[in-house]
Amino acid sequence: MTRITGHDPRPGMLGEEALPPLTEAAIEQALRARDPRVRLVLPRILRRVILEDRDLTTWGIRVPHRKSYAADTHRLLEIAAREELCLAPGERAPSRLILLPAPNPEWLARQPAGDVLRYYWRLLFHARIHMTLEERVAAGRLDAAELRRRIHTIGPAVFAEAREVLSQDGFLLPPADERELYTEFAAVYLELRYFAPGLLPRYFPVVERFEAIDAALAEDLDAQELFTATRPQGATPPLDSPEPEADDAWAIAENGEADEASPARTPCAGDVTGDEGSLPGSAGEQPSAERDAKSGRVPWRFRRLMARADRASRVGNQVRAILLRLKAVRVVPILASQAWQGVQADLDRLVSRLQSALDLDPQQPPAWREALAALGREAPRGTWSAEARLLYDLQKACVDHERQIHASDLVEWVLSLGRRPIKRPLPGQSDILMSTHLRSAQRRLPVVRLCALHRRELAQLLRHGIQRVEERIRSRFRPEVHRVLDEVGLVPATLPERVARQKLVEELLDRIVERGYVTMGDFRDAISRNNLKLADFARLADLLRGDPVLRADQRLATALDGVYRRGEFYLRWMQQLASLAFGTQVGRGLVRFAALPFVGAFVALAFLQHALDDWVGLEGVRVKTWELVAGLGLFLLCLINIRAFRQAVWHGLKAGFRSLRLLMFDLPRWILARRWVQWLLRSRPARLATRYGIKPAVLTALAWVVLPRKDVSPELSLGLAAGIFAVVNLLLNSRMGRNAEEILAEAVVEGWRRFGWRPLMTLLSLVMEVSKLALEAVERFLYAVDELLRFRSGESNLTLALKAVGGAGWFLATYVFRFAINVVIEPQINPIKHFPVVTVAHKVFLPFVAVLQGWLASAMNEFLAWLVAFLISVSLPGICGFLVWELKESWRLYAANRRRCLAPVPIGSHGETMSRLLRRGFHSGTLPKRFARLRRAERAARQTGNWKRVRQHLHALHHVEEAVRRWVQREFIALLTGCGMWRAGPLVVDEVRLATGAIHVGLTCPRLRSGPLVLAFEVRAGWLLVGILRPGWASHVPAESQPALAAALVGLYQSAGADLLRQQIEAELPTVTAYDLVPEGIVVWPDPDFQREVLYEMDYGPWIPPQQVRGPRPRRLPALERERLWIGRLQIPWHRWVTLWEEDLPGRRPWEDLSWIQVLPSSPPPLVSSSR
Repeated sequence: MTRITGHDPRPGMLGEEALPPLTEAAIEQALRARDPRVRLVLPRILRRVILEDRDLTTWGIRVPHRKSYAADTHRLLEIAAREELCLAPGERAPSRLILLPAPNPEWLARQPAGDVLRYYWRLLFHARIHMTLEERVAAGRLDAAELRRRIHTIGPAVFAEAREVLSQDGFLLPPADERELYTEFAAVYLELRYFAPGLLPRYFPVVERFEAIDAALAEDLDAQELFTATRPQGATPPLDSPEPEADDAWAIAENGEADEASPARTPCAGDVTGDEGSLPGSAGEQPSAERDAKSGRVPWRFRRLMARADRASRVGNQVRAILLRLKAVRVVPILASQAWQGVQADLDRLVSRLQSALDLDPQQPPAWREALAALGREAPRGTWSAEARLLYDLQKACVDHERQIHASDLVEWVLSLGRRPIKRPLPGQSDILMSTHLRSAQRRLPVVRLCALHRRELAQLLRHGIQRVEERIRSRFRPEVHRVLDEVGLVPATLPERVARQKLVEELLDRIVERGYVTMGDFRDAISRNNLKLADFARLADLLRGDPVLRADQRLATALDGVYRRGEFYLRWMQQLASLAFGTQVGRGLVRFAALPFVGAFVALAFLQHALDDWVGLEGVRVKTWELVAGLGLFLLCLINIRAFRQAVWHGLKAGFRSLRLLMFDLPRWILARRWVQWLLRSRPARLATRYGIKPAVLTALAWVVLPRKDVSPELSLGLAAGIFAVVNLLLNSRMGRNAEEILAEAVVEGWRRFGWRPLMTLLSLVMEVSKLALEAVERFLYAVDELLRFRSGESNLTLALKAVGGAGWFLATYVFRFAINVVIEPQINPIKHFPVVTVAHKVFLPFVAVLQGWLASAMNEFLAWLVAFLISVSLPGICGFLVWELKESWRLYAANRRRCLAPVPIGSHGETMSRLLRRGFHSGTLPKRFARLRRAERAARQTGNWKRVRQHLHALHHVEEAVRRWVQREFIALLTGCGMWRAGPLVVDEVRLATGAIHVGLTCPRLRSGPLVLAFEVRAGWLLVGILRPGWASHVPAESQPALAAALVGLYQSAGADLLRQQIEAELPTVTAYDLVPEGIVVWPDPDFQREVLYEMDYGPWIPPQQVRGPRPRRLPALERERLWIGRLQIPWHRWVTLWEEDLPGRRPWEDLSWIQVLPSSPPPLVSSSR
């Protein structure tokens, strides 16, 4: 709770006088005046109470809910002493106590009294909500049925998100059941509602109407009355802190040049309209400068700066001119009016250039002009500040628009024997560079010092400019890419293939827009994950000509001159090898029946042997034998090529895992959950036996193993063990020993949290991310140098000659550099590519160092021979890893190797599928992790006033929104609107709403004037539930177009990797009141009173019978067919999907193949699970 309970760091905003710092006794007195059950205890004692009262193990768990706790007094006295609970001797304690953490004296001395009391007001308010709801439960007014009714009133999707958020942030107490979840949700929600309502959309973004939740919680408690009753006297009123752009105290110069005594002042409109007196000058020079100005002499520094500004303005560098003039104003503030005239003139020129570059109306005065002036005012505060860099990015975009770019390519002229000129125009480069610089400015926008109005105006300008430039880039290059694909034979024959090719082209254009160029690897990978595939080689002549990827690589280098980067010779050779291995029946046979199973078996066993020898130390164990290689190879051969064998192995692994889980976890958990076992474990004799017997005995045994016992008689050993047991018992159960145990346990838990398994996994992810970022940085550097060596209009012939010669040398350098980085180094530092191929290759090649050195020794000296041999031996494993990784991507290029059925597709910019976007995991969970960082950043921003991180996380979420929007457009809208059976007109993605574990997509149909169709993709209890949340215009689609809409939605759900379909569940269970998802399957409530609860366990078998969970015997519910319910098991073969969209076939109705799936909502809809 410390994460959301804090003080506002800006006292005085309420106009109240700051009170002297409070003491702990004064705080407790103020709180007891409101509730006599409050006690301030040491945080360590509070954590001990939570651990023991909730039966948590100290070792390995971080204490949840560490900022407040309420429990029965007699139970607390069993855990802690009276003095630890701040109970005076002889004091008659209340039946229940509210424990709050005592303040840190240093923190208390720094904070204003009103803010401290407001902080504890929040804690007490939160604890009182807990107590109120627990009292209702104890009184029987909030039983399981009533609780379930509340959950369905608020929405199961809200509670699924609440469970994720509260677990992540350490609020949820065990046993984390529905009652605990509802109580904690109510406490956190109402605390935020009354103390920081601006945080509610960050914590529960899936909620659309908070008023509905207010009404539902009002049935159980009067929050307003609790809010008033818990306010201590002197506490300042809650002050929500929305993003305080106008008061950003953090917004000082990035290099720390601002005066700490006076926080940086964020500009507003009135600051930049010519009020030169508001610009501070240099205190040391101002008096002399003022005397010089009054006497008619202009200071030399002012004249020099103004002269430099005039020269910069004449050559078109308006940004430098503006910055120099503003610097001159700071030197001589009294002459600000003279400088400000030049600033206004330069600003007008910059505005005019931007209007021309971004196709804006020059007659309409731009609203963002003052924002540019505000940026200029802030830019001189630091050396090469973010504001200055943003202005220069905008000016570079203008220069890109105004100057024609040419290639100065001497190498291409030589290789083409003079057919291609050295100086070639690159008409698309201007827009690409504009896009690069506008996107760079957009990335800088979150960190510059601007007020909210100016930030919004600049954001709109950049968004408009990027959109305009991106449209020009796409319209310029899209026809060229389509033409090349037609020339090389990548021609679609069916509607799904036409949609796939359109997606392929748009993905290539995405790379061009975002990065400025596209490579052969990008083109190959785009085809590999696309549904448009290459045909097998039918003739030897086709094989000699090269596959379509190689021919397209050659043509795209000409059609997209300056944008497409042709593959290096080793990439082309490798693609030719891949076409032989993967694009012919003989090659595929050798790969599938020989290379993959038996070479894979050898590599796997060699890696295992390496691990046993070098890591485990079992050098005598031999697993790399030819018999084992042959046996494992045969196993892999069957696993790769026989589907029934794969299924049998999978079912066997699942059965083994279930048996192990049943034996190791489920059975002990079932035994421990028995009521008599719980009574026995919680009984006083059991607790005393644990405290005074079991725990000291375990520590005594550990000490006995460590201590030396040589030449110790049995009698003395027994006495020594008894003595150790007595000392350990005494230490553990004394006050000092107990405190030491708690401190040590917390240190171990905190150490494991920081340096344990999760940080190790984070470190591994960091290594992979750093490796990727380093490669991208190298590529950006090489690209920047390439751009620098291009000829621009206005430059001299001498510059052209120098750039041509320099470009030839740079061409050779980049060839070697890219080979070394991409082929040799990166596979060895990237853990994903390193294991096991590179590891085994190192094991194979290292013994040849001496042999290779002997061969080289005859041609060079011994040291140089050793060095060359060593470099070759450490380079070859990287090349092996590169080959395997690249060939893996080439397998899916050919139609014969495509996935047999529809499968999930990448959506996010980093290749995340829908499941990886929503499900938290080692390398997944983009949205849960991003929202968690956003919550932390906004909590910190409300404390410090620094909103930089908040804006960056919101920017990242915007990119996810854009990725989801493109996915829906390319996978669903393109397919549906391209079908001749669709007669309802075009569709538009109106809104993409992101939440912690859900994505809602709103689609509008302009021709059908009704509300939007809202599709929901939600993670519930580990299941990906999809479906229509609100039908909108889908209810008015003509009957002849409904099958096409349903089939397109099925395809979209398949590309999302959905597990369950909302409308299908409702169709299979039409008479139930409500349902929800649990890890085992689907829980339904047949009756409106929610008294009966029934479980459908998904892994039960082909037919799932209803299992009674709670309540009286219900009316008989039907058994469900698992394959009809679990659409994640639905297999739609590609050939069947293609046939589905061929509406011209006579005498058949292809839509009937999917007619059993209930995709569109029934009318009227049943009362079922909602996602409010």
